[in-house]
Amino acid sequence: MSALRFIKEEAIPATGVSSISITNVFSDEFDVYCLMGTNISTNSTSHDNVQARLIDETDTIRNSSYDTSQQDGAAEGAISAILGTNASSFGNASFMTSDLEPESLAMVWWIFNPYSASSYTYAYWQGGASLAGLTRMRKGVGVLKSTDRITGFYIYQNNSSRLMNSGHLRVYGLSVN
Repeated sequence: MSALRFIKEEAIPATGVSSISITNVFSDEFDVYCLMGTNISTNSTSHDNVQARLIDETDTIRNSSYDTSQQDGAAEGAISAILGTNASSFGNASFMTSDLEPESLAMVWWIFNPYSASSYTYAYWQGGASLAGLTRMRKGVGVLKSTDRITGFYIYQNNSSRLMNSGHLRVYGLSVN
């Protein structure tokens, strides 16, 4: 039997931030983790890309060696693909897009082997958002091509002048008994 065990929650402050770090969440206790982002909005009427990087055991935000592939969809039928090799993050808008409340984004990330010193760290994500009166979806996969131990997650706005000012980030470990 398996179950998710809650590890940590970070609330995005209403005063607004351009980035948020979720540290000391990955350890040798689990091989698989779930990161959920809910109700994330920005302080701008223009949507922006919320992106993701990983943090290693020396508290360094990893800004290289990511390979990603994503697919976007829209209610009106527009679909696009975004690919990245040796990129600086998990891809352009890997954590989706958002603008002012009540429009927001919600994402679920699965992260595999982040603390293993003998395996790359893999991720799979999917989610949806409302922005500018439109609905969007995104699915993606990625890998950090490094065997460094990863202990955390870094979420940031592509345009640092637009601040995230609502939402929650929750991390769970997947326990397999």
